[in-house]
Amino acid sequence: MAVNITDSFSSKKFYFTFFESFDDFREKAQSAYNEVKAKEPDFFYQWDQGSISSSFVESDDRDFLNEGKFIEYVKKKDLNKSIDAFEELFATIDMGGSFKKSRLKITDDPRGIFDFGLASKGLYEVQEYFSQELADESPNEFPGQPSGIVPPDYVFKDAFDNFWYNSIIRDKKYQMKQQQKGTREIELGLPGAALEYATTTRKSYLTFEKKGGKAKMVDLFVGIGGLGNMKSTGMLARALPLFIAARYFEMAGIKTRINAVRMSSDGAGFYTADAFTIKNYGEDLDFNGLAIGIADPRFFRWNLWKYCRALMKKNHDIDENWGGGSTVYGGSTLYETANRYKNWYFEEMKKGTFNDLAINRNLMIFGGLEYPPSQFDISKDQDESDEIKKEFYRILDIVDFQFNKPEIVAKRIYDRMVVEEAKSFSSYDSYINKILSQAYSYPKKGQYATEPEEQDSLEAQYDVALTGVNNFISTLK
Repeated sequence: MAVNITDSFSSKKFYFTFFESFDDFREKAQSAYNEVKAKEPDFFYQWDQGSISSSFVESDDRDFLNEGKFIEYVKKKDLNKSIDAFEELFATIDMGGSFKKSRLKITDDPRGIFDFGLASKGLYEVQEYFSQELADESPNEFPGQPSGIVPPDYVFKDAFDNFWYNSIIRDKKYQMKQQQKGTREIELGLPGAALEYATTTRKSYLTFEKKGGKAKMVDLFVGIGGLGNMKSTGMLARALPLFIAARYFEMAGIKTRINAVRMSSDGAGFYTADAFTIKNYGEDLDFNGLAIGIADPRFFRWNLWKYCRALMKKNHDIDENWGGGSTVYGGSTLYETANRYKNWYFEEMKKGTFNDLAINRNLMIFGGLEYPPSQFDISKDQDESDEIKKEFYRILDIVDFQFNKPEIVAKRIYDRMVVEEAKSFSSYDSYINKILSQAYSYPKKGQYATEPEEQDSLEAQYDVALTGVNNFISTLK
């Protein structure tokens, strides 16, 4: 199999935007709305005077909807179910081996990623994470650490601000207590035990140790929206693989950003992608905020459509359909539009429109469940749970190939699929070829086509990866 050339829509037009945060998107899109409305008062009739289907947008308060400042996700029970599904699925993920902890250097060079924690003022208490239950059941979980103490890199926080650790040795999850560092050593009466403090520094930027010239950063993109029959749990299920991947990568020291993207096609023959960041590099997963950005019908079935229409009218003088076109769910349309979007994004970075993050474009990954269920319940929908994990592993494997030797990655995937899951070798071989063909795919013709030099680079990277895979396969014979 060769690299996939995505030229099916080379004669079409593409319109792209990117915003650095949810607020940045809302503010600039609202400004576009105000500007267009001032020139054409009836352009937004549907939002200003048209009827509201409260069952469709979960509200009949036009002023509240138009303001668009939603504090809590519209359906708390659905969100809690999705959080439970996330935690349950995350607990089943094999955390071993794919990545070594990336080293971070603290610097005052503003080209780094700003870290608000490092920039806070005054003396502060260094924190540690302790579980008495872990101390009792697995006192040697982390050699060199006092019993019951878990290094911060292995601790994660849920949406309710509880701290947890998935045991490496035991198949069990432990709730952790956050306390000042040194507390456990004092309790145990260890020599030299003392509470630990630290002071702030003007060096408030993080730079990433580079390997092969590539910073350890990943950009994930997940689609927004759905047909009228799609419920909130189905919309959230689409994004769960990316949420799981983001937590996994952050725990491995790979800074990960999640972007929501409204990708659509229009009968007039053009494709759009309006993206905005909903989780920045190094940030925790804020499930409430993430859910509002990608799955709250008050936003995407009201404000998002309004904003996308305003941006198209202001920037390109295009009278887009009031619903913002047909949502792109997946398949070849998604991959081709994504490839052209990545090329556009790099062009904009060169112009200085966005900060130059020195990210590998192969690590800008569009994903999620291609055809999510209308609703999702992890206790009942085993097939969907399997699809969520499958998509997570697709993202993981693409990233794995970018950072690690292909022979090692090929073996890791083989062990997972053939040894552990009892899949056939042909399924393994087909899967490897498919993800590599997609990972290094590019458009040769049309708008935002890949430059010839970059095409050669992608082909060369693909050949190296495929050669490594074949080298591993040869050891099986």
